[in-house]
Amino acid sequence: MKNKVYLSNIKYVLGELINIATLRELENNSDTKEFLIQFGLKYYSRFNVSFEEAVYLCAKNTLETSNLASSEIDAVIFCSSSYDPYHHDSLISHTAFKCGINNCIPYGIFYGQCTNYSLALVVARAMISAGDCKNILVISGDMLWEKVHSSRITPFRTSIFSDGVVSLIVSDSPIGDGYELLDVHNVFLPETYEIMKSNNIVQYINNYSKGFLTSCEKLRSTVGLQITDYKTIVSGNFNFTVLRNLSALLECGVERLYTRNVARFAHCFSADQIIAIGEMCEEKVLSKGDQVLLVGSGGSLWSATALAKC
Repeated sequence: MKNKVYLSNIKYVLGELINIATLRELENNSDTKEFLIQFGLKYYSRFNVSFEEAVYLCAKNTLETSNLASSEIDAVIFCSSSYDPYHHDSLISHTAFKCGINNCIPYGIFYGQCTNYSLALVVARAMISAGDCKNILVISGDMLWEKVHSSRITPFRTSIFSDGVVSLIVSDSPIGDGYELLDVHNVFLPETYEIMKSNNIVQYINNYSKGFLTSCEKLRSTVGLQITDYKTIVSGNFNFTVLRNLSALLECGVERLYTRNVARFAHCFSADQIIAIGEMCEEKVLSKGDQVLLVGSGGSLWSATALAKC
């Protein structure tokens, strides 16, 4: 049985916002630079603090606004695509120690890449439904190190990778302003890996469409909501050619998509969607009961998540 689960106290940390035109790898790639700028990209985020410090500051902000005691956090779920547990094995220990979280169990989610957040929600809901946890701190964070990671340009020029961290509380009861998790569905298409290796954009677009449509249809079958029922739709911060294709797939206008952060800080891996719903809480743009659809893709995984504003 799936218990009711709630998301709240969403906080995020970005780095310095830098004009993408100054990105070193775009200096000799004018076609890509002009393409990305033409279709909505303007700034990307680069940390000027350590990744450990950014994660700690973000988690600290979430805990302080939740008014939960550190002892009430039963688990920490950390999501990342760029984190290396071999070289950065103390990351969550550092955060838990500085935040005084001494009674939690840490979990890591990495395979979903830019839709890691959806896997984190599935795991958190399962842990709460099993009665193992009441309050879970979820953190999604990424930072690209220039000496290790070769490029900030995403595959097929969909966006620019940014440094960022987002954190939230997933709980068995509402804690402040937030959302009820109605349901989440993930679709795994393992053939995507071979398609991306071959750099076949046509096949990739076909798989991309299949993944989104299948995950959204699975979600519709369990929550009973049509695309027209959602107040807004949130995807990753991709360029506007991608977003227009997505709106066409979902048969909705691009104005229904939450796009303000495309120019503002580009693509923070699996933090984009959670940052967006946090901003909507802060800005009071939703009414109680308004439904929000999150769609995500990462590697060979696609996701669709339905939320209702509390």
